Amino acid sequence: MAYDRYVAICHPLRYAAVVTPGLCTRLALACCCLGGLAVSVGLTVAVFNLPFCGSHLLVPFFGDITALLHLACTQSYAEELRLLGACLMLLLRPSLLILAFHGAIAAALSHLRSPRGRRKAACTCASHLAVTFLHYGCSTFTYMRPKASYSPRQDRTLALAYTNVTPLLYPLIYILRNGKIMAATRWVLNPRAGSV
Repeated sequence: MAYDRYVAICHPLRYAAVVTPGLCTRLALACCCLGGLAVSVGLTVAVFNLPFCGSHLLVPFFGDITALLHLACTQSYAEELRLLGACLMLLLRPSLLILAFHGAIAAALSHLRSPRGRRKAACTCASHLAVTFLHYGCSTFTYMRPKASYSPRQDRTLALAYTNVTPLLYPLIYILRNGKIMAATRWVLNPRAGSV
């Protein structure tokens, strides 16, 4: 999404030639296959190699790697280093790319002469950045803490935020940006103001 916005704002005349369905497919496959699949297989192998002993209570809410690390009977930091490596690959690298694209967008916006165009582009990017920081902020805080500071209740709350709240915010943002839906919403809230 950040690359799409970057091309749309910084290179609007070349947008149709650059952002093709083939490019979108390749980007989606690269994110899923190279990032997600590689890290999930690596972490699954790491979890199966963890030594578990005794009876521990696992709250059946979210079978996450941090909860499983907390249950493991080991004092080694090797497992935490694997998790840190996965976090660097899945959380920090995309965050830095998103920030780089939005930095280029901000530089391009400073050269726009139209205040209306600048405001429209800034609003589009601001909503995306807000949801992105909510998602990456919660997940980074969850996964990049040491095992000793694990808190099941706090992790459940953070997991709800980045797995349920952020996916719901994207459609809401795009719906609220639609002029007809906004007019219909205003009419529903105040029918005396006029018809749609």
